[in-house]
Formats: sequence, structure tokens, C-alpha cells
Amino acid sequence: MFGWNPTRLRELMRLATFWAIAIWQGGFVFYSGFVVKIGAWELKSDLEQGFITRRVTLELEKLGWIALAIWAITLWGTRFSRRSSAIAAALLWCAILAFHLGLHFQWHSVDRLLDVTSRSLKDPEAFYQTHRIFLWAASLQWLLVGILSGVTRHAWQRENRELVVSETQPVTDFAGQP
Repeated sequence: MFGWNPTRLRELMRLATFWAIAIWQGGFVFYSGFVVKIGAWELKSDLEQGFITRRVTLELEKLGWIALAIWAITLWGTRFSRRSSAIAAALLWCAILAFHLGLHFQWHSVDRLLDVTSRSLKDPEAFYQTHRIFLWAASLQWLLVGILSGVTRHAWQRENRELVVSETQPVTDFAGQP
């Protein structure tokens, strides 16, 4: 049926990583770039849209945890050209994870300032300051995801070139004879 080998598994993990990141970050960009504005316009209220965003953000967070787990496994199996590249990728991934965890706690800080029953803000000034921190952190995380995506893609391209070269080299014995 399927001849499973390391190359097929590597490609499957890369595909899973690509789609997990695309769904997570694509959802973030589409929602923040379009849905929030359209929702506020349709509902005639930024606050009402905010109560929807409050719930959507939790779903995007779940997608992020899944994407980060898959990405970690894939990065662990990626052969980087230099140790410094592997360390940079690991540090970027850890920074993204730290932002994700921070956003989780910041979400709760923002949520505590909302009165769900009366659909109002408990402390508007504190809300806007806390929400602004959330938005900046989410934007910085998005930037780091973009950078690590480029680093990951570069490592995958290099790996692919090495595989092509190794497959075209004749097999030799220990003495270098075919």
C-alpha cells in the first residue's frame, strides 16, 4: 500500500506543519483584518463585536497550541545547515510559545474587565490599556511566526537539495568503489 519511509514521514510532517500554521495564522489575519471591522459595522458597536471576538480568540488560541506542537516535532526532525541556525529556530519557537502563553493570561486580564451580563466594560480605561497590550503581543507573535516560517522553509529547501544530491550519487563501498 504505502511504502512508509523517513522521506514520506518527513513530507507528511512538513505538510501538517504548513497547514497548522496556515490555519492558525490565516485565521488570525482574516479575523483581525476583516471580520472585526465588518462585525462592528454590522452590529453598529465595537463593544458587541468585542464580545464575539472574546470567544473567537479562544478558538484561535487552541489552533495555536496545535500548530506549535506540530511545529516543534517538525523542527526537532529538521536538519539545519549550522548549529547556530538550529539554535535560532529553537529560540524563535520558544519566543512564540512564550507569547502564546502570555496571550493566554492577557486574555483573562482583558476578560475580567468585561461584564458579560450587562454587555459593558467594568473599567473602560483599564480595558483599553490591557486590550492594547494584548493586540501588541499578538502582533509581535505574528511577526515571529513569519520569521520562523522563513527559517523553517529555508532549512527544508536545503534538506531537499541534500536529498537530491545524495540520491544522484552512486552508491560506493568503504573503499570508494561502486
